[in-house]
Amino acid sequence: MPFPIEQKLVVAVSSTALFDLSQEDKLYKTLGLDEFRAFQKNNRNNLPKPGAAFPFVARLLNLNNIYDDEQPIEVVILSRNHADAGLRMMDALSHYGLNISRCFFTAGEQPFKYIESLDAVLYLSTDKDEVRNAVKNGYPAGYILPCETIPVIDNSPLKIALDFDGIIADDEAETVFKNTGKLEVFHKHENALRGVPLPPGPLMKLLLKISKFQKLERKKAETMGEYTQMLQISIVTARNAPAHERVITTLSEAGVDVDGIFMMGGIDKRRVLDVIKPHIFIDDQITHLEHVAEIIPCVHVPFGIANIEDGDQAPISEFKKATQDSFPLTSTGEKLSDDQISHKVDMLKKLIWKHKAEIWSDSDSLEPIQMLDPDEILKQLGYKIVESSSLGVFEHSGKSYEVSAQIDRESNVIEVSSQEPVVSRTFTLAHELGHALMHAQTGLHRDPKPKDRSNFKRMPVEREADKFAALFLMPEKLVKQEFMRIYMVEKFSLNDDRRYALNPSNDKKINEMIGSQFGLAKLLAKKDNYNRQGQTPIQSLNEIFNVSVESMAIRLIELDLV
Repeated sequence: MPFPIEQKLVVAVSSTALFDLSQEDKLYKTLGLDEFRAFQKNNRNNLPKPGAAFPFVARLLNLNNIYDDEQPIEVVILSRNHADAGLRMMDALSHYGLNISRCFFTAGEQPFKYIESLDAVLYLSTDKDEVRNAVKNGYPAGYILPCETIPVIDNSPLKIALDFDGIIADDEAETVFKNTGKLEVFHKHENALRGVPLPPGPLMKLLLKISKFQKLERKKAETMGEYTQMLQISIVTARNAPAHERVITTLSEAGVDVDGIFMMGGIDKRRVLDVIKPHIFIDDQITHLEHVAEIIPCVHVPFGIANIEDGDQAPISEFKKATQDSFPLTSTGEKLSDDQISHKVDMLKKLIWKHKAEIWSDSDSLEPIQMLDPDEILKQLGYKIVESSSLGVFEHSGKSYEVSAQIDRESNVIEVSSQEPVVSRTFTLAHELGHALMHAQTGLHRDPKPKDRSNFKRMPVEREADKFAALFLMPEKLVKQEFMRIYMVEKFSLNDDRRYALNPSNDKKINEMIGSQFGLAKLLAKKDNYNRQGQTPIQSLNEIFNVSVESMAIRLIELDLV
């Protein structure tokens, strides 16, 4: 029967991480492979001492003693040694009582490529270059630093401490800080997204699997009374309020409950690590580890923006670069004409069409109208779109206004109020796209609307963004094309036949509606059964262009179709 490795918590470790083979490593680098292999054979009875990963591995394997039948923990050796040189290491495993039976000897080949075949959630190695290569290829690998003080090997509980950003979560938030260098921008970004969990980082899967055992441990403690938990997990992060809530949100969404979360807010992490005394501490920034490694086994995961080296920087997308180059922002107070806005929209559409294969993997199967997606275009330009339950209400001149959306350029976040009708969301995002590409406001920009949805005088930048949205979402050529397909005229004017086609049941409300130009335009915008009595309804114009009936009606009037 195949070994159910996918059901285990699997950790892979190199022989040099598990045992202190520093002398042998120097021998290999100075005298070569043959001398190294000879040394290993001749010193088979001279067993190596524990290495930096030993305390973590030994205690991790001790968890199998709690679950004797299941044996849920598996540690696998991934070694670049030849098998004959590995005999000394296998003897050491037996000597130290480590229940490790699976070893991969790759005879000089980098072994990290076997991580996936083992379903390992962590690979520890003393080879910096191998670890960096593994992380670049998406593997959960870490470089374990030399540790001057190896913790005493005993049966005490396993203590694991982990950083949050770049380890449990990805580097999205860290990127905001690195790109701006402003802590207040980072805090504003994280506060705006406090209810949105961060994408998983390289070791989220490790935390998920370990936390399952922690929950079982707690159940044992509840039922057995005197039971001592053998697993403790701590998050030690440089974050502090108001960036704290997103940590909680992310862990809660993942179903993870840790023993401690330490929001250091710039205080040296060593201060709290000295108290916790973890058997392993994992961080994505080497500067947080080098002085800690004097007393605690430390692991560096070279993931994300904190570890970009010369030549590593991911190139900006061609679409984003071309868009940035093509859209100089207007200064505050400068007004744009309709022709200028139309020119900008046309430029954007050309760029989208030119770079469609870069934006959508299935671009060949998309209709042109499907590419007019402000949500996707904003994401391509680096904006994060978040839905919030409320963005605030304020009073002005005796009228209540609610914020429908807001854009923050510094943190590249666009928030949309969930109070905004669903049919208006696409237009709202296109409106924000207009701000992003045309207006040079810095910081937070809010778009208010009267709570009673009445008309009100819009500021010039808002009217410009509305115009941009209308031209982007409802292009003249496509609107006229769809209008002709449905109504079979270039301009709709009422006669007896068309009046009947619109209102075969002579509904009084419809008769009242078509008595005005805007009322007729609204009816034409939402009509899905024109001249189709007894037939399957078709998509209405507002459904085709994914906008509200009112926005579609205004566009029909602008294009002189009604």
